[in-house]
Amino acid sequence: MLERVERLRSELGRRALAGLIVSRPANRRYLSGFTGSAGLLVVLPAKAYLCTDFRYLEQAAAEAPGWEIVKLERPWTETLKRLLDGVKGPVGFEADYLTFARHAAMTGAVAGVEFTPTQGLVEELRAQKCADEIARLRRAIRVTDEGAAFLRSLLQPGRREKEVALELEFFLRRRGATGPSFPYIVASGPRSSLPHGEPTERKLCPGDLVTVDFGIVLEGYCSDLTRTFVLGTPTPEQRFLYDLVLAAQEKALAVAGPGVPAAEVDAAARNVIAEAGYGDYFGHALGHGVGLEIHEEPHLSPTATGKLAPGMVVTVEPGVYLPGTGGVRTEDVILITETGREVLSQAPKHSFFL
Repeated sequence: MLERVERLRSELGRRALAGLIVSRPANRRYLSGFTGSAGLLVVLPAKAYLCTDFRYLEQAAAEAPGWEIVKLERPWTETLKRLLDGVKGPVGFEADYLTFARHAAMTGAVAGVEFTPTQGLVEELRAQKCADEIARLRRAIRVTDEGAAFLRSLLQPGRREKEVALELEFFLRRRGATGPSFPYIVASGPRSSLPHGEPTERKLCPGDLVTVDFGIVLEGYCSDLTRTFVLGTPTPEQRFLYDLVLAAQEKALAVAGPGVPAAEVDAAARNVIAEAGYGDYFGHALGHGVGLEIHEEPHLSPTATGKLAPGMVVTVEPGVYLPGTGGVRTEDVILITETGREVLSQAPKHSFFL
């Protein structure tokens, strides 16, 4: 963990910051290893403080070796005032996470310190995973693949969408998951045209398209997988849509690799769908980073500005959604390597009818 702090300090120096206040839980965990629900980090050139309340002092000491554990006073700004006493130069804070009220309290209580908003500073470090993070992601994805195999037995006519989601979550928790990485999506029949269709009381029917998007948290790291099935023999239109989405994903997978602009990977899939005349029915980004959070850097989208690099872990999930008819999405998680990409998800996707 301390190596991550040194990388952060280098970035602070590059940005001419005298320190950084870290309040986002995922960033706090990434830098320190602390998993408690309350606290903040204060990173200075020669000091690294983990501040938390009485409930977590013992836990923080065990999880964050090398950090100076500080008990938060009441109000919490008194602790911050003491730690920043004598600091010269601007101190950054996470503009995307710190609330307006807490910012006002901080600036009002800590005089003489110039607080500077930062965006994506720790998130950029998190984008490239180390070997330990990749190993944890592999384990989470392996359990998720087991869930996909179990899912096939759940998708039977007469079963309700909510029941599918619940049974799937129970199965994955029994395999070690601490919980879902996001609320599961189970959308059947015409509802499968909803990219984020929450499970309902609707019963599955013969001939339905059924899209299931799910993932778990295991050892702190997330997984994400989507498969679309049809209950029975697919119609020619269903087969066409499935093959189209699969072809778009395969094109993106072939393009993805180190040094490739993220927007170029998105365009590879998007162009396949657009050339088939369905461009208006693929309205979301192609993918996103996965790690301590289910959505993190990098993002694969038409507006993405960065390039892929070794160690990045991203989803590739094109979809086509026809209102009133149904939709198809296929999603896998890939690892960008030194020479290309590795598809981490292994759940079958070439046989989609049940």
